[in-house]
Amino acid sequence: HPYLHKKCIKAPPGLYFGYDDMGNYSVIVPFYSVDGELKTVQFRHLVGKGKYFLKGARQEDAFFTIGSFKDRDKIYLAEGLATAATIWEALGEQAPVISFGSAAKLTAIVATLQTEYPNVKLI
Repeated sequence: HPYLHKKCIKAPPGLYFGYDDMGNYSVIVPFYSVDGELKTVQFRHLVGKGKYFLKGARQEDAFFTIGSFKDRDKIYLAEGLATAATIWEALGEQAPVISFGSAAKLTAIVATLQTEYPNVKLI
């Protein structure tokens, strides 16, 4: 996909590809709750603004996970998909990384993860 090529990243597991409601071929990033419930998706492409979430979807504590963080002692956090994928690749595609999609959501994501996984170090 042109977005992944521009960012020089491989497609991490869990991404989808398709067309958004404006007809742009997009990377589709699913955002889930800590319980695994799909909350929203983010569309990423190279046209116009280049990214957006579904309108009206609840996303405050939703995130995209690369790798499994169950039974791990560390979870890496990143705002955007490209940063999260870069961290994942740099750590040998072994460490779990969460992309939360917007800096405004960081506090809510950290609080949710600390409640659910109190013994896990967030980096």
